[in-house]
Parts: sequence; structure tokens; C-alpha cells
Amino acid sequence: MASSLRVRRPARPDRRPAARPSPPGSSPPKTPAPGKETGGTRPHPLLSPDPEGGTSVLYVAQPGDTAQAVAERFGVPGGRLMAANPELADPALLFPGRLLRIPLLNPTLPPIRRVSFEYVVQPGNTFDGLAARFGVNPSVLRRGNPLADPQLIFPGQVLYIPTVADPPAPPVAAILQVVMPGDTMAGLAARYRVALRDLQAANPQVIVPEEIFAGEFLAVPVAGVPPAAVFPLRRFIVQPEDTLEAISRRFDVRAQALLAINPLPAAIPGLILVIPAPVRRPALPIAPPGFPGCRPAPFGQFLPLADDDTVFVRFPDDFHFRFFGNIHPAGVWVNSNGSLTFDRGDTTFSPTLDQLVEGPPRIAALWTDLLPPGAPPSGGVFAGSFVDPVLNCTRFAVTWDRVPLFFTEAYNTVQVLLNPDGTIQLCFFGLAPVGDFRVFVGVARGDGSVLGNAFLYDGGGNPRRLGNPRQPTPQGDLSGEMLLYRFEPARGNYLMITG
Repeated sequence: MASSLRVRRPARPDRRPAARPSPPGSSPPKTPAPGKETGGTRPHPLLSPDPEGGTSVLYVAQPGDTAQAVAERFGVPGGRLMAANPELADPALLFPGRLLRIPLLNPTLPPIRRVSFEYVVQPGNTFDGLAARFGVNPSVLRRGNPLADPQLIFPGQVLYIPTVADPPAPPVAAILQVVMPGDTMAGLAARYRVALRDLQAANPQVIVPEEIFAGEFLAVPVAGVPPAAVFPLRRFIVQPEDTLEAISRRFDVRAQALLAINPLPAAIPGLILVIPAPVRRPALPIAPPGFPGCRPAPFGQFLPLADDDTVFVRFPDDFHFRFFGNIHPAGVWVNSNGSLTFDRGDTTFSPTLDQLVEGPPRIAALWTDLLPPGAPPSGGVFAGSFVDPVLNCTRFAVTWDRVPLFFTEAYNTVQVLLNPDGTIQLCFFGLAPVGDFRVFVGVARGDGSVLGNAFLYDGGGNPRRLGNPRQPTPQGDLSGEMLLYRFEPARGNYLMITG
């Protein structure tokens, strides 16, 4: 089936915590008592919806801004901007760093439904679990899906996930701090006289504490009050010279997720964007004794593979590889659906045993229906060679880095390493449950030959499908595992070695 005939739905972004701003200072500012808001009963702007209904975004005033200039930049009437920001009583008192709500709805129009995306329920999903994953209040998720029974959702059911959840009221008093150039978590903890672990606990959206960026918000817990996360999503003030591509690279997130989650995805300096959670890189598998090591992912040149796509990658001049002892390829076809083939590419997305036997010679790393991301840094397919200092030889690697199963958020990282002695190494960094997907792993001579050593991977018994029936297949989830395929000339076939 041609990929052009397949209906693809957009991928949905994962969600993760965020935080908010406060003027920087060298000493802790005075803070309100727990439960008490500054400015009378007016909640903090980051916690306030558009008072006239509809969607609004947040913007930090830049040097030289005026209320009129901001209104014109975002295409909203000046009176509408003032109505959304009643604390700005005098437009002349708009200073750099002031936080403004920018309404995206003209008050003469009826309120529109919150922007949302479709999510297809996967095996094991629960209503509350999805709410937690996407940072959505369960009551908001229920309102967006009035026909769904929260106690009875089923695989294949479509739910509508709000792109930006209504932030709850802060459970504890918190100082809102904008990260400045040179700031670190440890430095901010020392400045505000709070324990570093408490600052980290209040900001779980920062997955790597050493990686905070100028322009993002952190919530600083008040000394003596137990720390608690305030926002479910990370937030960032667009900086001058920023682009959406640069922001996606900085936070290691998918550009399409950044576009999907923000009502106004634009690189306007001062605009506050919500940053979706990155897809975490799985740990490098540990090589068993006697096995050559894997290459940390991602590695090599990014291959711009689309859905059900293939591309030929030539081997370097100093690399020579034999497949089944007598095939000397000049390169390899890298297929987006988790396999390498020789002689010709193959875009089969629903593999069968017949195709394994009768198709082109193949190395199946995780041969199934995969959907590579559009671009780095948040995953993709990579290929390249390197000189291994331990083995003192050139090796060739192809990596499917955080590539999801089609139409899911089930991410997989798997690598094929080709060695000049003819051995083939499969490194499984992290695999998602396969569910109803058909997945093959192993090698096959192809072109009608029954030679090979491959099995049907199901994350459990992994039944044999091609090879010596007396040789056991690896059992259970292969995440973190490694397989080595060694050609035996006497048998004319491959022996599979497991750790």
C-alpha cells in the first residue's frame, strides 16, 4: 500500500510542568503569606484566564514598548488590551519586564472552544493517567470529552486533549523568577536561601537541572513552606533573535509539538511560549562481556526519511562488510520502518513472514510501522561510520532514535552496528510495548531463501519465525539488551548470541 493512500493523523505532544516570572534580585524579596495574593484579590497574571473569555497568551514588555505598539503588534484593539490587563491603569506606565495578557479573541465575537488535538487511546491508558501525562486537569479533560466515560475508555477511542491546560491555583506561595543569563539552579537556590533539592522539587518540568535557559520561568518555594510544583507545563519568554527552530533545539522538543501546543506559535520577542516535554533519550545498553559496545544515540548524519520511506547510504571507502559471507555491498538501504535492506529499498510497513523470506536481503532492527520525526533534535534516523579505538577498526551504525510507532507516542530507540568481521550487532536502547503491531527482529537472506535468523518480537515469548528452531529466542522486553549475529560458514547461516 502506498504511503500516499494512508491517512495519517498528527502526532500529539507530551506535556510537562512549567513555571513563572518574578523580578530577579540579589536577595530574597518580600513574599506574601501562603494563600494570599498580591495586588488585592487579583490573581497573578500567569494564573489568570482572559477575563472576557476565550484564549489569551502572555507577553513580557520589551524596551521601547508602548501599549499601542503592543496592541498593533498582536492585532488587537487597544481597549481590548487594556480590558484584559486592568492592573495597567495608566498605559504610560508600561515598563520593560511588565507581564501582559494578549487576548486572541475580539470581544464582539462569541467565545471559541479551546484548541485541542486528537489522541487515540492506547492499551493500558486510563483517563486520569492521560490527564497527568498531558498536564491537564481531569475536570477540564472531562469537559472536553462529554461523551466519554472516564471509567471506561478503550483502545482506539478518540479523546480531545486541550493544548494548554487551565493552570490550578498555586498550592503554596511561590516566588516567580525569570532565569537570567548565567543563572544556575544552585546559584538561584543560594540567592533565595532555599535548599537546591526544594528548588528542583518545585520545578519538575526542568528534566536536567543543569540545563536552564535565560528567559524561562522557575518557581522558587518560600522558605519554610513545603515545595510544590505550580505549573504542569514549562514556559519560556521568546528572546531577541530567537526562531521557533532554535527554541525547539534549545529545549530538545519536536517542532511540531511546539506548534501544536501554543495558541499563537510565533517567535515574537517577549511572547511567552509553552514548552512541551522532550522525549527522553534512553540509556545506552551495557555490552555483555565479549561484545563490542554500542554508539550513544543519536549518532551520524540525520536522514530525512518520511513515512514509509527509504534512502541509500554508501559505505565509506575504509569500511568493508560481508552479508551472509558472500554479499559485498557498496552501501545499504535504510528504511524508515526499522530495517536495512541490500540490493533495493523496502517500504513495507506491515511485515509478514513471506516478505521476510521473499523480500530483499534484510537486517530487521525493529521492522514494523514506524513514523520518523521530521527533524532533530528530538529524534530521527541517523547513519554514520566511526573508528572504534578498542577494536581498531571502522564500524558503521544506523540508529532509529526515539522513533514512534505509527500514530502513537510509543517511542523506540534501536541501533544496527555492522562490523568489518561480518558480525551484526543490534542494540535496543528502549522499546515501547508493541500492542497490535507486528514486529520482526533479526536477519534474513531474502529473495526466496529460508536462510536467516529472525523472530517475531512481541515483548513476551518472542516466538521463532526463521532460523534454527532449537536455538532459543530472547524472552521478554528487549529494552537495554543487545544481540549479536555471527555468520557460520559451515552452516551457511547466522548464529544469534544473546547476553
